[in-house]
Amino acid sequence: MYKIETHLHTVYSSRCGHLDAETLVAAYLEKGYRGIIVTDHFNRYNCDWRGADYSRPEHAVELFQESYRRLLEAAAPHGMKIYKGAEIRFDGSDNDYLLIGYPDWLLHDADRVFKDGLAAFSRRCRQTDALLIQAHPYRCACYPADPRYLDGAEVLNRNPDWDNQNHRALEFAQANGLLQTSGSDCHTPDQIGNGGIISDTLPEDDTALLKLLRSGKYTLI
Repeated sequence: MYKIETHLHTVYSSRCGHLDAETLVAAYLEKGYRGIIVTDHFNRYNCDWRGADYSRPEHAVELFQESYRRLLEAAAPHGMKIYKGAEIRFDGSDNDYLLIGYPDWLLHDADRVFKDGLAAFSRRCRQTDALLIQAHPYRCACYPADPRYLDGAEVLNRNPDWDNQNHRALEFAQANGLLQTSGSDCHTPDQIGNGGIISDTLPEDDTALLKLLRSGKYTLI
């Protein structure tokens, strides 16, 4: 059985993150996890904080992926798998969406991504194998998005600092036939290893991870 974290933030690419790659890898290994989907915040606020040059289409995502690169390096000696993800927020809304297994080009021209919004981004996302999952849809200031634009919903957000109303998120996912995930939404040491999924297999790469998530053959933590 393999435990995989699906929602996690780092000090590198989330302004609200407090944990570096070495700390995260060591702590998650100690808690029995064998994989991490790194889902730092990809939104205008964080891109501005990182100094993104919006005139260069690739620049924002190159800066953003520092956390992914650092976690890959820290995890490699231990055989831990690191998967590519993001938590996207579009201009004009407080909703967040977990993007899993994306090709880099999908996040190119970040200014356009943020301005275009969910519907346009979802159409582009479905040209790829990536999954788009709404995070904590009933958290304060959030609301459930049009399910036509989603692949799934985070039905167990285990961050204790928020009233996530997970029972409502589960009802939303069930009513609309959406994939279901659980995640720690980890930012600080006390939030490490509170959520995720358990699988009989450990996906070798992003492609295998997406296949696992689509299959539904996992247990929520």
